[in-house]
Amino acid sequence: VSTQSTWGMDIKRTWNGVEVPGNKRTRLETTPSKVIYFWSLAPETSEYDLTYLCSSCGNVVNVLRLTDKNQAFVEMDSVETAAAVIANLTQGMASLHGLPIHVQFSSRKEISKTNEEPSSILHVTMMNATYPADCDLLHYLFSQYGTILRIVCFEKNATQQGLIEFSDPMAALSAKTALNNSFIYEGCHLKIVNSKLQSVNVRMDDINSRDFTQNYQPQHFNMPQHYGNTNYGYNNAPGYHYPPPMNNYPPSHYSSGGGSVLLVSNLNQEKTTPYALFKLFGAFGDVIRVKVLFNKRDMALLQFKTPAMANQALTHLRDCTFYDNKISVRLSKMFEVPMPPPDTQESYENLTQDYTNPPMHRFTIQNSKNGANIRPPSQNLHLSNIPEHLDENELINLLSQYGKVEHFNYFPNTKKMAVATYDSVNNAVSALVGLHGESLEHLGGDKRGIQISFSKIHHQPCT
Repeated sequence: VSTQSTWGMDIKRTWNGVEVPGNKRTRLETTPSKVIYFWSLAPETSEYDLTYLCSSCGNVVNVLRLTDKNQAFVEMDSVETAAAVIANLTQGMASLHGLPIHVQFSSRKEISKTNEEPSSILHVTMMNATYPADCDLLHYLFSQYGTILRIVCFEKNATQQGLIEFSDPMAALSAKTALNNSFIYEGCHLKIVNSKLQSVNVRMDDINSRDFTQNYQPQHFNMPQHYGNTNYGYNNAPGYHYPPPMNNYPPSHYSSGGGSVLLVSNLNQEKTTPYALFKLFGAFGDVIRVKVLFNKRDMALLQFKTPAMANQALTHLRDCTFYDNKISVRLSKMFEVPMPPPDTQESYENLTQDYTNPPMHRFTIQNSKNGANIRPPSQNLHLSNIPEHLDENELINLLSQYGKVEHFNYFPNTKKMAVATYDSVNNAVSALVGLHGESLEHLGGDKRGIQISFSKIHHQPCT
């Protein structure tokens, strides 16, 4: 590594043969680091913008946005990729939101979100708003992520803003992660930051200030027409994209459910994949899209073919144990799960998958036996389409990869169906996810694969 710098002069560095130009505003001589320092950013610059900007050169590990100082830190997966980002941004005279990008290596070795104090209060700004927003609208959008205590709406610098106080910081973090930079209608998106306030002061009860701890519940909230049913494109400016739109909200009344999208939380981040969620939730309805949240990977959104299927899954999987975690499932206010913009880190990691026409949909045929035999998760699995000549011990060994099989019995007069009972619901769930639809052609099965569902009986005695 070679570095030359003085105040007011350009820096020239090389890292593994890559020249990393400096900037005249570089204040200190720094050594190469995985962390990149940005300054003089436009106020509207978001974490998403920075992630998108840097992800073309490598994996973005973490982003820390210092909104009040118009600064940010981005941690890459290696010094090499950080050097590539700096070289890319400085050599090409890059800009973001109309301002030139100032960037250099940071003196930090890594960054942590703990640098930002956790808060139960969010400061929400409606960017480019053309329609009024009140407390009932914000409660409608944010309440799916936790209990809201108070909301105050106000206007500052000709911009509509709001303060939302949650019952705990984790609920606020979930809402911020899911909704920051989401569109609420064409042209208007949310900018969300943590507030430094200790509490939200509600001086009077009206549409612009609500204290929800005083038994107030919005009744028959009508979603304005401009808040949904429109497909919005992305900003095509080089090096910049808005995140996908959060469009198509539920039916008009606030108090009614009926959406086709579920929000799942407390997932096992190490094991859970979109495909695993598709197979588990697909036992209760046809799942057409799954998104594991990019910045909150213990949460996911699942879109079903119909609201009835989503409600069926919600009923049976609420508080289910999945990969050793007790998951939480609730209806989302979204009516569809958007695909990520192309050529972004999120798209490279395949965290969003489309399953519109997969062969493993169980309920494509109306009034089929599958729909009539839906059962909640249990220790007991119903197996069908078993290869007739498959040895019983070989099948039990296959099932035992997911946990102890306490009972196994074929149905009377056939070896194509059986009931297997595991020692726990968690292991039975893991077996269904791991084996349903998997081809056993190497064991004499057909391309359709073994079919697994939760059983309505414990174990069938042999006769």
